[in-house]
Amino acid sequence: MGLNLIVAIAAFKVAFGTIVRSVIPFITIMLIWLVIVIVYPTLSLGLLGR
Repeated sequence: MGLNLIVAIAAFKVAFGTIVRSVIPFITIMLIWLVIVIVYPTLSLGLLGR
């Protein structure tokens, strides 16, 4: 993910802080889903048919 931020800074020619602030909601959503899968592992194991 870090390399993607650097590429976005170069491609869009915006400040690092602007890119980081725009990515924070997506990182938050990923962390919430990570916690949900850790607490309820049957959600991910159910996809395997176990």
